[in-house]
Amino acid sequence: MGGRVERRHAHLPQERSQRLDALLQRGLARAQVAAERDRHAHRWLFLPARRQHAAHAGDAAGPAAEQRPTQKVVQTIASLAFISLFVIPGLDHRFGWSAVPPAVVASGNALVAVGLWVVFMTFRENSYTSALIETAADQTVVTTGPYRVVRHPMYSGALVMMAGTALALASYWALASVGVLLAALVARLVDEERFLSATLPGYRAYVARTRARLVPFVW
Repeated sequence: MGGRVERRHAHLPQERSQRLDALLQRGLARAQVAAERDRHAHRWLFLPARRQHAAHAGDAAGPAAEQRPTQKVVQTIASLAFISLFVIPGLDHRFGWSAVPPAVVASGNALVAVGLWVVFMTFRENSYTSALIETAADQTVVTTGPYRVVRHPMYSGALVMMAGTALALASYWALASVGVLLAALVARLVDEERFLSATLPGYRAYVARTRARLVPFVW
């Protein structure tokens, strides 16, 4: 009798392992789809725009390309947070940490679309671009389009898109990564504004006219 019971249940650990592997694969597959859709999003977080005037800067980006020590640290933190935005949902799906309703997932996809639209409008309006905090010789202050509402619309749109990505991947825990990205962006833009105020003619006057940095009427 004891031998039959042991043989009957011997396959249970293997089945449990297979189910966990299947859940992990499903979560990672969803994260991979979202990562492919947003593969350029991390660069958008740190680009004022991207067009022909970027020729002087090339495609340099990331912590190693930064000249300012503060920005090296900020870029490193933001890069790790961005990666975790897609790793956490895979773990979340495997271990069942979040129970996200389909309506919230749909709202997350809508936020991604809104964030992409804001990014697109910023690209269209701003013809000056650099992945680094710097100014071009002929650069002027852009005050039209979304720049009339906030001083850093690219960052605003990217944050909305990242928050939407976490919800679209059905992971409340991934919102923690968005919080870290927000902190990194705040540190970056404060340092960026200090640099632009000192080097870009007309930027101080623009700051005086446009009070909001990221969120209209808030900050």
